[in-house]
Amino acid sequence: MAAAGEHGAARAPKSGMDRAVRAWVRARYRRRHGCEFEGIDLLNEPAHAVVCCASMSVDDFVILAAFLPDNCVIIVPKERAATKAALLAARIGRVEVVDLDDAGSLRRLVRLVQSGVRVVTFPEARSSRTGGLDKILGWPATVADMAEAQIVPLRIDGAEYLPGSDIAGFARRRRVTLTLRAHQARALPLAAGLRGAARREALATALYDIMRDAAFDARPVAASLFQAVLDVADRVGGDKIVLEDHDRAPISLKRLILGAFVLGEKIARITDPGERVGVFLPNSVGGVVVFFALIAHGRVPAMLNFSAGATALKAAVETGPLRIVLSSRKFVEIGKLEPLIEAMASAAEIRWLDDIRGDIGLVDKLRGLFRAHFARATVARLTPEAKADDAGVVLFTSGSEGVPKGVVLSHANIQANAAQILAVADFGPDNVVFNPLPIFHSFGLTAGTLMPLLAGMKVVMYPSPLHYKQIPGLIHEVGATILFATDTFLSGYGRNSHVYDFRTIHSVVSGGEKVKPETRALWSDKHGVRIFEGYGATECAPVLSCNTPMHQKPGTVGRMFPRVEYRIEPVPGIERGGRLVVAGPNVMLGYLRHEHPGVLQRQHDRWYDTGDIVDMDSDGFVTILGRAKRFAKLGGEMVSLVAVESQVMQIWPDGAHAVVAVPDAKKGEALVLVTTEANPDVRQLLAGGRARGMPELMLPRTIIRVDEIPLLGSGKTDYVSVQKIALAKSVQVSDEPTD
Repeated sequence: MAAAGEHGAARAPKSGMDRAVRAWVRARYRRRHGCEFEGIDLLNEPAHAVVCCASMSVDDFVILAAFLPDNCVIIVPKERAATKAALLAARIGRVEVVDLDDAGSLRRLVRLVQSGVRVVTFPEARSSRTGGLDKILGWPATVADMAEAQIVPLRIDGAEYLPGSDIAGFARRRRVTLTLRAHQARALPLAAGLRGAARREALATALYDIMRDAAFDARPVAASLFQAVLDVADRVGGDKIVLEDHDRAPISLKRLILGAFVLGEKIARITDPGERVGVFLPNSVGGVVVFFALIAHGRVPAMLNFSAGATALKAAVETGPLRIVLSSRKFVEIGKLEPLIEAMASAAEIRWLDDIRGDIGLVDKLRGLFRAHFARATVARLTPEAKADDAGVVLFTSGSEGVPKGVVLSHANIQANAAQILAVADFGPDNVVFNPLPIFHSFGLTAGTLMPLLAGMKVVMYPSPLHYKQIPGLIHEVGATILFATDTFLSGYGRNSHVYDFRTIHSVVSGGEKVKPETRALWSDKHGVRIFEGYGATECAPVLSCNTPMHQKPGTVGRMFPRVEYRIEPVPGIERGGRLVVAGPNVMLGYLRHEHPGVLQRQHDRWYDTGDIVDMDSDGFVTILGRAKRFAKLGGEMVSLVAVESQVMQIWPDGAHAVVAVPDAKKGEALVLVTTEANPDVRQLLAGGRARGMPELMLPRTIIRVDEIPLLGSGKTDYVSVQKIALAKSVQVSDEPTD
């Protein structure tokens, strides 16, 4: 192999023996793997191109050398030139060994690209260990920028299953279908005027985004979430343990599929195809089995919030409308939820899973085993017209804007959001996710449960996120590597944990509410763990953005996910940022509203108004400034209640705080602070605010002390209840502090 710069333009004067070896290698891959090249014409579309291939196995060099056209040159870093794969690739294809630390070598590559040669690179620092993107090196983007070339993403789908793959947890197969898939060429978007290091960093980020989008686009979409689980079983093996809960009886993918068929057949006898069926169950293996049992038989699970009040639950049942609600007597008894059952029973029939399971006999189990053995044929018979765009699940909003709305998400919405997460996160099948978040909430359902299942990970379900003393020890016991939670819960776990409890955790992902600096510092100082803050909405399945190990900026909620389109619309009276409106494959089908029970009100267009006021910096990081409804107009000025809460937290860091606006005769609205601070004093608050340079307008003059700030089941502050507390006190709000 010739080092770049030693000779003229890359050539491939192969001997007859080398050509014979290439033909033999190509025939071998086609015979064993049915290897084909899709989108080969896309390589030649741009006049100048740098082809960037995701690295999945040690076979990558050889596969490319065997199948790439002759106008492509594979770039091999000099430190990998002596590997067997690189040596074989050099014999059968066009290869250049390059010293990436030598500026002259990079200039040589620029000239190659400008001459029309397709330079093929692996931009990742190493082969993927998880199936997701590894660290992206910036030099291919620099070469493309200097040559005024476009990037053509390339993937070798199926290479992750080869014996030479470094990805842990995937079932290795000698006979797996391989597809070289070229994606549409893309230019490297850059802001004008960037120079030097800033330009190189921007180029590397742009290349990462292109490779990230290609990784997302490459993920197949199954006709249903249950069929997606069957695909997972093919990828990682049916014996892979994927679920466990507080009963400590883990189950495999085979058991999950079998349970879905056995239990689902019984449920199918009392429900109709396409019917929405209420699910009133805790975070448990049983709850997940019921979820997939319904989907496998063409029913739509409607997840009911057991932390909501009786009125909200009854309204949700009526909104569905839900004819049948599935629940468990043991769960209801332990949780003392009888009043909620009574409320729902006035609008729907309660069916107890205890009775349904008790009716399962030997014949049912044998029939289930037969169906599980021929799972794909069984699903094709049970749901012959299933489509990914069909309704997959109904989730109910918290009712903060009135009665709860039903958010209808399709199978494709949830699969897309799982794929978006996996395209940016370094999560692989060997990870263990600890999920204490309820599956009636979109964060707990998609991010905490379905995403890891669809990636072949193990999920440990826990019934309540409020067990601050028990959860840290359990995380240590099960060896969890990923934790999903909200700031409120993370703060509780951090305070009640032993310094060794989170030794195995490498990713803590927070959503639902802003992460406080104190929580971030607690986890960093005590456990050496970073918190990756994200953002989303139930209507978006739910995640829209998140910080990641590759791209993190504390205080923001990260960068937008692949294929999420957005616009930030100006809002009168708000100078910084604007209202976020989004579109993408994860945006819901539509709403079910109480005034029109059972009627799916689809989006007027593909855009969804989040109702959140956000700002975005030049690097694409999003900062949440507050809900549009969480701004108060005080004396003609728009004030963010989230910003006020943040300032109060700095003055009284040991308390929990919520700020709401109440009507005021003089200013239109006035601020009321509801707090758990032991001895709140308005003068102390005003003095602390002034010392920090806070505008007088942002300082609440009325303080109400409570023992606990009301929370929703997801861990978010329940501002509806806080507002009721503030109004019920009916304290006279004045311009000056009072005793």
